[in-house]
Amino acid sequence: MNYLAVLISMIFIWMGAALDIYQHLFAMPKWFNSAPASFHLIGSQSKKTKAFWIPLTILILFSVGLSILLNWHNSFVRNCLIGATLCFTMAVTISLTWFTKQVLTFTQVKPRESLTPELYYHMKLWLYNTTARDLLQVMAVVFVTVAFVHFS
Repeated sequence: MNYLAVLISMIFIWMGAALDIYQHLFAMPKWFNSAPASFHLIGSQSKKTKAFWIPLTILILFSVGLSILLNWHNSFVRNCLIGATLCFTMAVTISLTWFTKQVLTFTQVKPRESLTPELYYHMKLWLYNTTARDLLQVMAVVFVTVAFVHFS
């Protein structure tokens, strides 16, 4: 059961990180391709995005939390899972407090407006912080994977 819990956690967290990186590499460049005219793509995807990411985030946090409880006796696995939880929670916190707010700001910009230096700065800052968020998710993946491999 302990092995299975970590396996399920690993599958969910890998899925989240892989899809987040996919979105970063393939969807986000389209969002900023001809900004601000291309910002409409963000708004058109927002309902689908929320419907996907909120349940997946809850599944990740629940499965990793359950894995911690089921493996409390194994300090190595427990510490790896706690590390994954901290990294993932920081990524989620960045998303909730800053990332989402900025996305909503981008969707409020009129498509016919010109790309101002201030808007360009916010786009670059957003992409930089998104990369930091992605790295936190990758670190969470590494922690869970190390915990899983420890069972082998």
